[in-house]
Amino acid sequence: MDTINLSDFARAIERQYQGMTSAVAEGYARIWLQETDPSLYPALQCWIEGKPVPNETRGKMSLYDIKNILYSDDELNAILLLSGYIRDPEAGMVNIMLRRV
Repeated sequence: MDTINLSDFARAIERQYQGMTSAVAEGYARIWLQETDPSLYPALQCWIEGKPVPNETRGKMSLYDIKNILYSDDELNAILLLSGYIRDPEAGMVNIMLRRV
């Protein structure tokens, strides 16, 4: 998978985070799409479509690990945090742990 449809992503964000306007959701979609590692696009597409998100693992970290560390089921947040970990594992791990507090 090479691309994610921005409009579909914005609608999924709006659906997940109720009370967000379409314009704000589209703004987040643009930013978050730039921050998402392309290797995680299949997982992101599953999230957009409301399908089960597969447990992607990169290095020593996985989506499942991130959700457990954060005590959260927020799969989009886990995808974004794993993307940060892929870019820079040390800084990504710090970011994950800081979100826990």
